[in-house]
Amino acid sequence: MSYIFRSLLVGAAAALIHTVTEPAQALSCAEPGVLAPARDATDVPTNTLVWCSRANVGDTFQITVLDPQGKPVAGTASLITSPLFRTTVFRPSEELAPNTQYTVSCRSYAEPSTFTTGAGPRNQTPAVPDLTNMTIRASEGGWGHTLGAVLSDPSPEGTLVALDLERSARLDAGDLSGSISDLTLMGASPSMVWVASAPCVFSWPEAKLGASTHFRLAAFDLTGAFSGWTESIELSVPEQYEENAEPPPEPTVPDAGELLSDNPEPVVTTPTGSSDDIPSANDEAFARGSDGCQLGAPGDTWMSAGLLVALAGIVARRRRRA
Repeated sequence: MSYIFRSLLVGAAAALIHTVTEPAQALSCAEPGVLAPARDATDVPTNTLVWCSRANVGDTFQITVLDPQGKPVAGTASLITSPLFRTTVFRPSEELAPNTQYTVSCRSYAEPSTFTTGAGPRNQTPAVPDLTNMTIRASEGGWGHTLGAVLSDPSPEGTLVALDLERSARLDAGDLSGSISDLTLMGASPSMVWVASAPCVFSWPEAKLGASTHFRLAAFDLTGAFSGWTESIELSVPEQYEENAEPPPEPTVPDAGELLSDNPEPVVTTPTGSSDDIPSANDEAFARGSDGCQLGAPGDTWMSAGLLVALAGIVARRRRRA
């Protein structure tokens, strides 16, 4: 192989590598809703329920809980709906065994989740969520906007926080059925509850500059114990975007087992602009999902690589003729 031919191939390969590696920054949205107990959770109360959400894709699904011998745990289920997802709540017929690992399957495209029980049951009512640590945002960047409010640590880790917009919830807290606006599992601090339209956030999709809504929160613990609702408070978005606003907290990027597959969100590559720009969820493609991921690449880079490969082929043919 001649030096010229090798050089052309190396150049083409370098151009392709640059194309693939340049858009490394991307945002993938997790399936909306909750999976509780959390993946690999420990010290879970033996009277826990199992909560699992699925995007509203029109089909049914069920929760399967297996004991260490692979035997299904008997129980009943109820359904809590919200605009973007449905949450099935599985109630075991009997308390789970203490200090035992269980396996949960509820999302056909995700790896099964496991959790381990603690020494016994829990019989405490969670506190009403704290609304004091709230920040209202109206910011935009290269990716789009963040409009609404974010509440930091409104409830302890392991609780599930329900959102009700404009008192539209029709929740039966005893039967764990009915409808709410959103549901969030609290993780390790800091853990956020959003009432907004923001990256991977659709809890208030109508949010826009100058818009207002009323909302309230409530907390469940893993056993289904209910805190009751907070008072309803008014949330108003400023009339104009903030100047020099700090970027909002970034959504948690899920692990591979939690990424959408049946109805995946698109992977969006970083546009030209500040590295502090945050991707926007205010795009119909985010709400609908997409059939697979998109790799963004400048067109001139692909063209250059193609020309180099073509030139390499021409040189090779000429050498064979000679």
